[in-house]
Amino acid sequence: MHKSVLAISLLQLFACAEAPSPTREDMITTEQDRLQAFAGIEKLAKHGPLEQIRADDIGWDDFADHYAALDSTSFKVLWPDSEWVAGLGDYDHTFVHGWKELDEGHVLLSLIIQSETSSCITILCDLRTREGRSLGSFDAAARCGDGGWTYEAMGYFDSPWSFIRTSVETDLQEVDGNYVETYACDSVLDRISFSPHGPIEQERIRAVHFERIEHPDAPDRP
Repeated sequence: MHKSVLAISLLQLFACAEAPSPTREDMITTEQDRLQAFAGIEKLAKHGPLEQIRADDIGWDDFADHYAALDSTSFKVLWPDSEWVAGLGDYDHTFVHGWKELDEGHVLLSLIIQSETSSCITILCDLRTREGRSLGSFDAAARCGDGGWTYEAMGYFDSPWSFIRTSVETDLQEVDGNYVETYACDSVLDRISFSPHGPIEQERIRAVHFERIEHPDAPDRP
């Protein structure tokens, strides 16, 4: 594959940083801060209990007009092992997307992540306890493009604790003298399962590789 989009995660966008061991007082403060920050994010979520997740067809520079940005203070509290970098560049941002109640003790927080480096808009789902403690995350949807390479992913919940994701990646392989374009394509169907008691697991249901050939009209020549 030309680029691995599924590897996009918060760890790619935010560099890890070592921190000293917290004292008991620090832990109490952190717990209170996390509860407050998590409650604040719920109020910013635009979407409620989504059954489907796909990347909105919104222009790259227009997301701030539709979604609330995740501020650095909330990020540092909810992801204490990572260093805040999103938003420092002109085009890397994180927006609060949705909030899905799973049961009385767990929710899925979805975030929109803009990454200029990967040319991607990714919707990441973060499994959290009601107290704000993270249990893991997964990529639910994406919309990417860079030259002759594109990647799109979307999915739906087939149960409260299972997400079916379909993705299609295309990579331009050749353009011949008659302007015929040959693309290598990979279509993948995955099931992502999660629970309050175990890690997030991904199962490959189907993967198909094929070629797509396009015959565009030849441009006018002088």
